[in-house]
Amino acid sequence: MKTVKASQSLPEFSPQHASADEYAAFLRSYLANEESRGCALGRRDQFVRRYPDLLDWFRAPLTERVGRLYGESTRNVTNPTSYWARPYLHFLALRGYAQFDWEWLIAVYRLEIWPLFAPCGLQMDIGLLLDELVKLGYERRSTMDLKWPVSRIILHTSIPNIEGLSDSHCRELLQALRLFGARPDVPLFFGSVHRYRKLAINFGTKVRYLHVVLFHRGQAVTEPRTPQPLFHPKRDLPPRVSAVLERYISHRSLTSRPATIESLRVGLRTSPSGSRRSTQLSKVWRKLLGSRRWSSPDF
Repeated sequence: MKTVKASQSLPEFSPQHASADEYAAFLRSYLANEESRGCALGRRDQFVRRYPDLLDWFRAPLTERVGRLYGESTRNVTNPTSYWARPYLHFLALRGYAQFDWEWLIAVYRLEIWPLFAPCGLQMDIGLLLDELVKLGYERRSTMDLKWPVSRIILHTSIPNIEGLSDSHCRELLQALRLFGARPDVPLFFGSVHRYRKLAINFGTKVRYLHVVLFHRGQAVTEPRTPQPLFHPKRDLPPRVSAVLERYISHRSLTSRPATIESLRVGLRTSPSGSRRSTQLSKVWRKLLGSRRWSSPDF
């Protein structure tokens, strides 16, 4: 494929449309209802007519590409052509015709790609990752969070299986979350900057879960460590306080789940001053520092 100059949203290779016949064959293996197949083909045809060169879609403003902005109903969206073509766009990535930029993948709140794997001929057994995370001590309901980062990495890279996931993907996605928060149009996609930041912290936790399971599967070069907060600077703790924290965390890790330890470690170091949580944590700090059990270096 012809290489193009990459920009903030342009891919590093030229994306292409799939033929109507190929998409129709896929739909026959995916949708049993003939009317639904006809509707999906019609939406694909409408998208191709508007963007005959797929690069024109990548060059368009993010609002146009996302199609449905925050607060819009499905009956009244900014760009129906892009919004209703999302299943076709997912198909393009899973078949290797396109790779999507992080901005679009973050701005699109819901990505429904899991039922598409088998019809596209891909072996993406997310169940393996979920089971392994449970074995590491995470709750089953928490493991479902893996779908958020995995689906976006797949659509960004077109990797053919879960063995292609790596910690570099996790780092890229975390950086993309930080950069997206600096966009002036964040409220168009998430309602407000404050709402995005709350969601992004949650998204970052999901990426962290993925990094942990990849490390234990041998697919991560770097060991998962305490993540830097996306939007709050890390506290600079005095040496004595930091030593107390590490002893306390080490002791709690003997009886608490990994997710609990991670939340505690991050919270004690990063909660913004003045917040309700910061006030609660200050009480914890005073208790720890006043206890000989934790402050003694011989513990």
